[in-house]
Amino acid sequence: MSTDTAKSWNRYLPPALRSWRNAGIILPFAILFVTLSITSGPFLRKTNLLNILDQQSAILIIAAAGALILVSGAIDLSVGATYALAGCVSAQYAIKHSVLSAVIVGLILGLLVGIVNGIIVAIFKINSLIATLAMFLLSADWAQRLQKVISLC
Repeated sequence: MSTDTAKSWNRYLPPALRSWRNAGIILPFAILFVTLSITSGPFLRKTNLLNILDQQSAILIIAAAGALILVSGAIDLSVGATYALAGCVSAQYAIKHSVLSAVIVGLILGLLVGIVNGIIVAIFKINSLIATLAMFLLSADWAQRLQKVISLC
């Protein structure tokens, strides 16, 4: 739906509903938060809220990066597989080296995959859907081979 279509529909809504429509994801989140706070005693405890934030931090970082790509009009399907590959390489590297150096190696690997995707899309003019799908398949395969998991493909 284009912005013009959304604006044209918006004029038919009563003024009270126009502001609710702009609430987007915040309203369902607030309803869920209040419901869980009322129905579950341990939900509002500091340790639980910190645990939720800790568990979701990686997903939030990836989602923020993915949002930037979508805003630019492209799509990146290789994010999850790149995340898995960087994690596998970092874990293998951390066995014989320091954890800090393993994290740096994982970040560099993710950066290199992103640069390769960017070169394929920007210089070779390959559609980002096709380029990142191919990189997804390669990264997932490399991660599986690194962990000696049998691929079903």
